[in-house]
Amino acid sequence: MVAFAKYLDKDKYAVKVVCLGDKKGPKKEVEDGVEIYRCSNETIFKLPSFKSSDSKLKHKFKVAQKLIIKKLVKDEYSSWIKTAGKKLIELQQTEKIDLIISSFAPAAPHVVVSNFLDSNPGVNWIADMRDEMSQNPELSQDSKAYFEAIESQINQKANAITTVSYPIVDYFKEILPKVQHFEEIRNGYDHDLSLDLNHFNSRFTIVYAGNFYGTRKPNTFFEALSELKDELPKDLLIRFVGSPRNFKVPKVFEDNVEFIEKVSQNESLDYMAKADVNLLIQPFFGRKGVYTGKLFDYASVEKPILAVVDKDDVAAELIKELNIGFVADFEDITGIKKAIHDCFELWKTKSHLKY
Repeated sequence: MVAFAKYLDKDKYAVKVVCLGDKKGPKKEVEDGVEIYRCSNETIFKLPSFKSSDSKLKHKFKVAQKLIIKKLVKDEYSSWIKTAGKKLIELQQTEKIDLIISSFAPAAPHVVVSNFLDSNPGVNWIADMRDEMSQNPELSQDSKAYFEAIESQINQKANAITTVSYPIVDYFKEILPKVQHFEEIRNGYDHDLSLDLNHFNSRFTIVYAGNFYGTRKPNTFFEALSELKDELPKDLLIRFVGSPRNFKVPKVFEDNVEFIEKVSQNESLDYMAKADVNLLIQPFFGRKGVYTGKLFDYASVEKPILAVVDKDDVAAELIKELNIGFVADFEDITGIKKAIHDCFELWKTKSHLKY
């Protein structure tokens, strides 16, 4: 979405962004020639935020709190849906809107546009999807039913669907037969970092940037690492950036693990660029087409990627195609051990992959 706002030709497009803000933040600002309107979400039922510093007990309490709110409230952004809807009506009255792009997740932007089109049926709508909606196998039945209702509205009103991979394009073609246009627009990166590809840390350093949830945990990675512990340096460093402590670190590696609280995108990229290896963890969820946006940031810093993923999905295919890392199936301990060993050999010999 940032790329559309930033790079669409301003002589041809007047781009306005309606997004989430807070009470204290600016209501309107202009950046790169784009008007940005930040609307607050005043609901009392806000989902908790997770921090690396949270204890296990506090993390479990927040998970329970999140589940209860999800059960009680159909959409935690219900207040934002109203304020953003009013803003769209204001913008329409000032200067007629030709096209709206709404992006999931969360589903609230799609709801705002669907409501808006009830009284403005001539406006074109592109519904952008980061991943599947109702067919995500990790959804609760309540969330699945809510997303199915929104998909029905999209099917009736949207002109086009954009999503991140062809397997997900095919899924939406099947469940949204009335939509005319579908397009794969993969994630990417947008920065001009000055990269030092000859930088190797004195400690063999592995970085994971991002979240852990559900079955996406580094358990098989640590199992493989434990079997390799005698072959690796005792002072290796495993750095989790912006990750919650919702998994067990083997006792033998407790002194080798460092948690960094959630940081800005640029700071996260800096950690990736200064790693010896960037770790990608993506178990098989029973669905295909999962890149994760982090993969493209990893590729951009040109450090080896250790991918513990579904070997038959798009992330593994891209890594192999571009020769940017080593791939092992999420459940294959022997394969993960080999991938870790290959990454370690690059660090030890101060060598690079030929991207």
